Amino acid sequence: GSEEWRAIRQIIGERSGLALDVGAGRGIASYALAKAGFKVDALEPNSSAFVGAEAIRRLADATGLPIVVTAELSEKLPYADAQFDVVFARAVLHHTQAMAAATSEIHRVLRPGGLFLAVREHVISRREDLPEFLRVHPLHRLYGGENAFLLEEYHSAIAAGGFRKVQTLNPL
Repeated sequence: GSEEWRAIRQIIGERSGLALDVGAGRGIASYALAKAGFKVDALEPNSSAFVGAEAIRRLADATGLPIVVTAELSEKLPYADAQFDVVFARAVLHHTQAMAAATSEIHRVLRPGGLFLAVREHVISRREDLPEFLRVHPLHRLYGGENAFLLEEYHSAIAAGGFRKVQTLNPL
């Protein structure tokens, strides 16, 4: 696996059970979580066979891994309370329309003592840096939809979602 996945695996540790991959994209993290022994629900609102829900379904079918796909947004999760042992979100929070609503929903569906891991978020040092960040972002010019926030804004949204113990790790 990649250096990033090895670091993630170390943070997850010996946890097992049910994992939610929020904004699962093509299903790469869903695949890695399933290979690590989790039953995975891949939440992906894009239905695309290239980078969305259909791509994940094909991956799950081809590998036989326990991955279920749900085509919904993170701001209103279609799950029961306290259902997941791990919630993983790679480059997701900066795409949400309402970050505090998304973190509140993640907190709601996470079991007590569970782990929420948000990785690869776009962080800016000053609000005034956002226009330049968007100008040079390679994908924002193609389709829009990118965003970036101050680290304090992420912390605030995560705390507003109900999380009390928040740890920030530096980039790999």
